[in-house]
Amino acid sequence: MFNSPKFFTQYACLFLCILFTGYATAQVQSPNQISVQGQGQVQISPDGLSFTVTVFEQGPLASKLNALVTDKTRKVIVSLQSESVKDSDIQSMALQLQPWVERENNQMVQKGFSVSRQIDVKLRSLQRFDVIMDKLLALGVNRIDSIQLLVENQHQLYLQALSNAMQDARNRAQVLAGAEGLKATKVLQVTEQGGFAPMRTLKMAEAFSAGPSMPGEVIVSASVSVTYELGN
Repeated sequence: MFNSPKFFTQYACLFLCILFTGYATAQVQSPNQISVQGQGQVQISPDGLSFTVTVFEQGPLASKLNALVTDKTRKVIVSLQSESVKDSDIQSMALQLQPWVERENNQMVQKGFSVSRQIDVKLRSLQRFDVIMDKLLALGVNRIDSIQLLVENQHQLYLQALSNAMQDARNRAQVLAGAEGLKATKVLQVTEQGGFAPMRTLKMAEAFSAGPSMPGEVIVSASVSVTYELGN
């Protein structure tokens, strides 16, 4: 029975009927769709700033260098506190001790030691930034870098940017659907693509440019991918 040509002919016909019936059903059940990308942004002036102060000394005696760096660190902290910078916004990192080595006559010769300490600072207000920088430089700090503009409540700002991105996606979908005489109706799928709340980094030349500091604005952005059902 199973080897007869008639059996294989009937089986093949039955298989093809099932295959094409399933394909046709899938096509009928699948709604007309359109997928778009939405972008949203919120612009805001920064309300804070962070930076790193480096205190550095070189010399033959590690103990003396340690005392110098410790004293200068204390003066930096006192200066910051006098400008109403909270203790919780000042992080004095551990001392770093390294050999001080230089090349002489094609040989590496140890001259002594290098001792340094980094102090991370966060300012909750930009009003006294210029004054604070002048005070720190007057103390003889070796370097001020990693200057970054900060924005409080970034999460709330991102949620607003996300809402703007959804509205942008709907506007795009309606324009594209309208070109074909249709409307974007029900949302079928939403994928959050992520966002960006930048901590804008300033170069030293930009941070200490002539005149009062002008922080400008930073942008908090969000992106979504949305699939809509199309209807009349």
